[in-house]
Amino acid sequence: MNTSQEVKSTADIRAQFLCSIEDAARLLGIGRSLMIEVLNDGAVKRKEIKGRILIAIADLETFSAELVKWQGEYREVKRAKPNRKSGLK
Repeated sequence: MNTSQEVKSTADIRAQFLCSIEDAARLLGIGRSLMIEVLNDGAVKRKEIKGRILIAIADLETFSAELVKWQGEYREVKRAKPNRKSGLK
């Protein structure tokens, strides 16, 4: 990164309609390579404009909300007590 270039805050990124892969990864708190995997899996839609890959902030917010919901459901399942049938060990 060029030292004269300003580092965008997450608020600045969220104010945009579209963002780069690097900015999307920063918003989600993941690395660039994992963000590329998420895009390749189709979990988040991408837009291509003149060869540049961009991601809609709204799509990131939807993905993030679904991920948080899934993690909450996973925690509930993990905490559930196992069903114990009488007579089985």
